[in-house]
Amino acid sequence: MSQSSPDAFEYAEKFGHKPMKNHHAAESDHSAHRSESAIGELAAALDEIELLGWQELDGAFDLAASIEKEARAVSAVDLQLRAQLVRGAVLGSRGETAESGRILHRVNRWASDHDHRYLLARSHRLLATFFRQVGDLPAALENAVRGVEFLDESAPPVMRGYHLATLAGALTQTRSFDEARQRYADAEQIGEAFGNVQLRLLVLNNLAYMEHEAGEPYRALATAERMAALAAAHGIALDSFSLDTLARAQMRLGRYADAEQTLQAVISARTVLAVREVDGYAECLLTLAEVQRLRGATDRTRATLDECLRICERSDLRRIRMRAWGELAELYATLGCFEDAYAQYKVFHAEAMAVNSAERDARAHILQAVFETDEARRSSRHYRDLALRDPLTGLYNRRFVDSQLPALLRESVDGGAPLSIALIDIDHFKRINDTLSHDVGDQVLRTFTTVLNAGLAELFDADEPDPTAAFAARLGGEEFLLVLPGVDGPEAVLRLDKLRRAIRSHPWRPLTGDLPVTASIGVATGPGAGASQSALLRQADRNLYLAKNAGRDRTVGDPPAAVE
Repeated sequence: MSQSSPDAFEYAEKFGHKPMKNHHAAESDHSAHRSESAIGELAAALDEIELLGWQELDGAFDLAASIEKEARAVSAVDLQLRAQLVRGAVLGSRGETAESGRILHRVNRWASDHDHRYLLARSHRLLATFFRQVGDLPAALENAVRGVEFLDESAPPVMRGYHLATLAGALTQTRSFDEARQRYADAEQIGEAFGNVQLRLLVLNNLAYMEHEAGEPYRALATAERMAALAAAHGIALDSFSLDTLARAQMRLGRYADAEQTLQAVISARTVLAVREVDGYAECLLTLAEVQRLRGATDRTRATLDECLRICERSDLRRIRMRAWGELAELYATLGCFEDAYAQYKVFHAEAMAVNSAERDARAHILQAVFETDEARRSSRHYRDLALRDPLTGLYNRRFVDSQLPALLRESVDGGAPLSIALIDIDHFKRINDTLSHDVGDQVLRTFTTVLNAGLAELFDADEPDPTAAFAARLGGEEFLLVLPGVDGPEAVLRLDKLRRAIRSHPWRPLTGDLPVTASIGVATGPGAGASQSALLRQADRNLYLAKNAGRDRTVGDPPAAVE
């Protein structure tokens, strides 16, 4: 989604470049001069385009296509490829990720084969953004680092600033906050030294977001306020994403009135919003609803959420819609409507799993579509496995469960052997996030995974049939699944309760302090009448509910087996 783009001649006039006409009809005695002149014009136009911010860049798509065509006519291969990178960057910002990735990968391969450092730097930087979009954060960081390394000193300083900002963003995603701060500081210094306000605004917005993620609310707000002051000083209207960053920083520190006032700049301008900012507007509505709820304005909260949900339905913004449903559950809880809150939370949870699964599938399809070369096929196993793994814990994900569990259940039915599964939920995990930070919560999930894997290895004796068929998966949030082929119900409860005790006795104090980490486990065993994956999961979920309702930190299986 994007704003309508000015035509190529309008942008060419801005950059002092006029697309050539009838160059094939030029007289032969002038052809060499025309070619040299044309190459100089094309290179100058590309120099300008490559320094545009994302919002301005979108309108340069047609000009890039025109430059590519003219560069081909004068056999300037490197200029063709530079123009292709511009088109690839625009396509990526419009959400056409697969086509963008094909272009970026193709140019990067040519630049590597021909040792063209400038094209290597540019393509690696854009590939960093591509890999971040498809969820491969290590690849994003690797490409961002190379994007800076290959950029020679002869490159425009402002371009180096943008490359450093991209590297800082990749470092943020891998939670290397101190290193990210240093790159952002270097990029901001470049923007200030060369009077590039757009670069400075980009850096400050992303830095404010990073400080929020790092659990530094005061730094986040100070940075966001510097961004707003800079924009005001230069008569620049902040976009919806930047205003949302500022409002969230204000909200985090309890400045609810300020946050609501900040968001009104977006809400009041909704009739003139460009199509490409619809998702930014929806984000602002969601933030506004949270602010209003925290202020106690519950009637206005519901109206804002309804507006947000209408926009999400109209524009197919599934992830924002899912989060809006979660905020609606919070609203019901605030009003004391706990049954409605629980029902709404279940809708939110189901949608979150569906959205995550759909996004993983989409990313896998994009990767498959992009990497069609022999080299990519050799590494395709990595990307197929990536699509079946949870990025935080490395465990299998719901997509893997849906592909493997039905087959294991059929084998169980055909062979008459039992199959047990266990749903495992970390008790009071929200309290860990709220009290200690989401970063600590992520560390708990990773440590929990280590304990889970060690416990799984001990659940089977070496002489048991096919213990390798057992597996663990993360279904989402703090919920995990264990699949134990060949283990009947009573035996599964005994073994899983041993795992529960191992979780409870793990030395969590260095990580969580006085907050304990325990787990509730619901066990179900098949096959039975009408055996199916959904039926087995429902039974395990019912038993998990019983374990929680009985006080948590216990294992419950099909009656009569239960262990405290």
